[in-house]
Amino acid sequence: MLSVTKAVQDCISQNLLLQEAINLGIVSYNKLAEYIKPEIKETIGAKTKISSIAMAIRRHIEKIEANQKKNSH
Repeated sequence: MLSVTKAVQDCISQNLLLQEAINLGIVSYNKLAEYIKPEIKETIGAKTKISSIAMAIRRHIEKIEANQKKNSH
């Protein structure tokens, strides 16, 4: 069984459209969490809250942005 965090990372990394929208800064974390919730639920095999998914999204995006800033210097 995967964690919500890992499932979110996998979901985003496999969807180029989501990656582009995130890079453009046009994504609402809560709306994205609602959108991917069925996939996350299927992946982890358990119910999960929108707020948990949204937090995992936020942390994943912050991690990506930090890596981009680090690599640009």
